[in-house]
Amino acid sequence: MINSDHNKFSTLMPLTLKRFVLIAVPSFILLLLVAIALGWFVQFESSSYYHTQLDLAKAAVKGTVYNLSQSVEQRRQVVNALVREDQELLLGIADFPVDEDNLSLLRVSVKTHLPDNFTYLLTDHDGLPLLEEKVLKLGPECKVGLKFFSQSPDKHHETVVMHGQSPDDYHFDVMVNVDSTQNSPIFFVSFKIASLVDLLKNSQIPGQSLLVMNNASPEKIELSAEGVYQSAWFGNSLSNEILAKVLYKEQVPGTGWSILALPNTDLFSEYKSKLQVRSGYAYLLLVSVLFIFLWRLWVEESSRLLAEEGLKRSNNELELKVERRTRALEKSEQDLQKTFMSAPYGMLVINEAGLIELINKRAAAIFGYDDDELLGQNMDILVPDNVRGLHAKHREGLKNNPHTVLMGKVGICWGEKKMEKNLQ
Repeated sequence: MINSDHNKFSTLMPLTLKRFVLIAVPSFILLLLVAIALGWFVQFESSSYYHTQLDLAKAAVKGTVYNLSQSVEQRRQVVNALVREDQELLLGIADFPVDEDNLSLLRVSVKTHLPDNFTYLLTDHDGLPLLEEKVLKLGPECKVGLKFFSQSPDKHHETVVMHGQSPDDYHFDVMVNVDSTQNSPIFFVSFKIASLVDLLKNSQIPGQSLLVMNNASPEKIELSAEGVYQSAWFGNSLSNEILAKVLYKEQVPGTGWSILALPNTDLFSEYKSKLQVRSGYAYLLLVSVLFIFLWRLWVEESSRLLAEEGLKRSNNELELKVERRTRALEKSEQDLQKTFMSAPYGMLVINEAGLIELINKRAAAIFGYDDDELLGQNMDILVPDNVRGLHAKHREGLKNNPHTVLMGKVGICWGEKKMEKNLQ
């Protein structure tokens, strides 16, 4: 029994495998197409995310540039307003720098108008300091800026830059002439960078860093939302590789700075990794569903083929039985016909219409007919005229209620022999 089942399974295996392959191959092609589609989706979403970040960076940089330029311009205007308001005081100090009353008044005015100043200084028209107490906070970059301002033809401070000796004293300078004469004193004010740092913090968006770059040294980043950019102090420069990742850059009018947006590469990588993980899970889910489907298909197909094979065997067995039964019936019919034809008694078979379908030799001889002469003739030609109607009624009664009955009257059969007029 085990060998028989094994042979059946072995016979069905190629057919099942063939049908399975017809479905499995398109399924694997589908998996490949889905994998390609998911890969394209990850790339498309990453690209969309990048362009979204690019648009955000552009908006953030432009907003920061505007706010930063406005902040610097506002301080210029405040310094100009202070100079116009205290012009006589400043000219008096320029003539007599040791007048404590005037110096005290200037300190109060600066504190009132310029609360975020780092230091201030009054110089002569050549940029030489007149207030010795402030010289200590004057770094080399400040001195260079003063010298350049004093020697410029129009004495207009167009470009503001940041500098300092350490992160703690980093600042930017604003310089104006006290009056419009050729030998006008110069009023110099340095401002702390805290307000600029706050601007960067408020404008910076998650996943990006806003940096203030020195236009004279493009690799030098001077300021970030965290404060002074430390690489400026340790001699580290931004590499070309990092500069190539800058999303957007724009110069701040009236300054020596540019604002640039640098992406957080970890955030980009994390976003892409999340997309890949989600796509991977979706793909695994699809593979699992497809695997279960194919496995169920294999099982159902195998079961179906086994059932079909069993049904085919049953049909074959049934056909064999029917064939045997048919042959047996044919043989029985042949035997019956032989018996019928060779019987010593006259025998005939009629149909419902009374037509003779079969008659043996003895019956034909009794009525004087040849063997096949009565076939297809009406039974009435063998019945006397006076009982033909009665005979028809008997036949009708037998058709409605079949039973065994003797022929003729009291068992005596009357018949009419052959006459030419009887044949039709």
